[in-house]
Amino acid sequence: MEAIVEVYELYRNDFLHFGKKYGASREILLSAWHDAVIAFYEIALADRYDPEKSNLKTYLFTIAKYKVLDALKKEGKVVDLEKVDVTITPISPFLEEENLTTQAHLLQTALHQLGEKCREILVLTYYHQYAAEAIQQRMNYDNANVVYSHKSRCLKQLKAVFKRLTAE
Repeated sequence: MEAIVEVYELYRNDFLHFGKKYGASREILLSAWHDAVIAFYEIALADRYDPEKSNLKTYLFTIAKYKVLDALKKEGKVVDLEKVDVTITPISPFLEEENLTTQAHLLQTALHQLGEKCREILVLTYYHQYAAEAIQQRMNYDNANVVYSHKSRCLKQLKAVFKRLTAE
């Protein structure tokens, strides 16, 4: 229990900073964080968390983010995708330069070398975890299939750039 309290306190302020972009009140953010830590505790007790697949902080932030979005949806508020920041330096408060592994640093460098549209699609998809329909709306595409095809091409480009960087 001490470890879970430590995790709760360790990342709480980072999450509050991260969650501001959704326009939620501090109360909603704190409630979402609290619920996310409890959900994580239950997942960990059931031995369903694999630290090899996901960083603890990222895992918690993802759970909490969805709790915030659910709370906003219940209040009838919609997150304005136009206001979501897709800058990559740093991608998030928990990917600051000093915390990056070599591979994460190379990935960040590779993302910077992509075109703006590719970078935006990949960040919205994999970091913000937006559905193709939401990205379609934000980027004014005709349908979600356009998002899927662009994302596929962008991933190919990213892999090529990453491969070139790792070979250097």
